[in-house]
Amino acid sequence: MTAHWLSNEFSQHRAVLRVMHFPESHTGKNISEYLHKGLVSFEIPHSKIHIVLRDNAANMVAGVRDSGFRSIPCFIHTIQLCIHDSILSQKSVKDILACCRRLAIHFHHSPTAAAKLEAIQEQLGTNKHRLIQDITTRWNSSYDMIERMLDQKVPLATYTADHPT
Repeated sequence: MTAHWLSNEFSQHRAVLRVMHFPESHTGKNISEYLHKGLVSFEIPHSKIHIVLRDNAANMVAGVRDSGFRSIPCFIHTIQLCIHDSILSQKSVKDILACCRRLAIHFHHSPTAAAKLEAIQEQLGTNKHRLIQDITTRWNSSYDMIERMLDQKVPLATYTADHPT
């Protein structure tokens, strides 16, 4: 939970108010209780909350609504959903991402393979970067994963030539 506000002099401020483990089901009711407890712990009256910025998930919409606050969806989250539904839903893109994920997972789960790739990178004089595995809910991480695969194209091709499985 973060807070953003203006001082009496109209200077902008922000603070992280609350970070906590949330093992309960992420229902609207539980989210509403979480918001309420956070405000109580910082002695912030409901009247000081003008708007809540939230993602587009139904449970967040319900939780904020149940708390009695006005809210707006996060623009970045909305863009994320648009990109996912347009670009990342194409079969060819899905296939490329799946292939990249398999490679990243292989090197993340095999210290031997990772060491061999690093040795190849050193031998070729290329950047010694680990492969990036994306987070499917963040399109920019998929972009970062593909970009890293392209950066490591030659070392990866060399590795696969020596290990054709």
